[in-house]
Amino acid sequence: MKAKIEIVRPGTYASIQDIGRISYAKYGVPTSGVIDKKAAQKVNKLLGNKSGDAVLEWVQMGPELKFTLPTQITISEITPKTTLNGKVIRAHEVINVPENSVLRLGNNPNVFYTYLAIKGGFKTEQILDSRSMQKGITDTSSLHGMSQLFYAPQEQKKSFITKPSFELHQSFKDTLARAIDCYRGPEYQLLDETQKTALAQYFTLSNQRNRMGMQLQEPVANRLPSMLSAPIMPGTVQLTPSGKLIVLCKDCQTTGGYPRILHLPEKALVQLSQTPQNVRFRFNIIDYN
Repeated sequence: MKAKIEIVRPGTYASIQDIGRISYAKYGVPTSGVIDKKAAQKVNKLLGNKSGDAVLEWVQMGPELKFTLPTQITISEITPKTTLNGKVIRAHEVINVPENSVLRLGNNPNVFYTYLAIKGGFKTEQILDSRSMQKGITDTSSLHGMSQLFYAPQEQKKSFITKPSFELHQSFKDTLARAIDCYRGPEYQLLDETQKTALAQYFTLSNQRNRMGMQLQEPVANRLPSMLSAPIMPGTVQLTPSGKLIVLCKDCQTTGGYPRILHLPEKALVQLSQTPQNVRFRFNIIDYN
């Protein structure tokens, strides 16, 4: 019998991701891959998986899954409503999953991206050296429209962790302002002093955010000349003609025609990607050296 996961509820923007397609940008293929690499690698490590094994990533509201055969899982974040067969489970702990188990992943409003690792990694189709779901590359970009996932079954352990030894409390609501490190982008020198001053203000993320990019609520006047398409990558901050700022993420295109005024290194891009809605932040411009 083939080990599979039946998708009872797909969750919010849930998709299978690994480290992505890192060698195909020259062909116009987006990088894709997990948004928070550190969190994904941690849950893989706890299971003894390879760091780049495919994991399940979702936004706040997780899916509901039914496992046909025994396995082990680890989750990066949980809530009091995250249960296995009706019993609360812990984060960052190896959980033994008996056959025909149902995993319900609750809503965590204070963490944007959460990860589920399974022993041996998820066995979705590998395309261009990656299992990452991506529109235009794989049949679907999320669990919506999928009925099942596959994995390698594992021998059931005697111990079965189903309930923590302490009560789970709602996670602390993060409302603290923060500084996001960034570099000056290729077109930064074209900005006038008024525009540079505007970039020093506090910003907030709008609800227009996904794996392609994050749009900021506060505009910056765009008085720059039009430009030809140029290389872009995750972390690039574009200034649109309307004055909107867009921070590009893992599923972004490889070229774009908007001025690239800032660039976030990987650590800062993860920090901003995991920032809750309506939390203020400012750009902290640093030098390359």
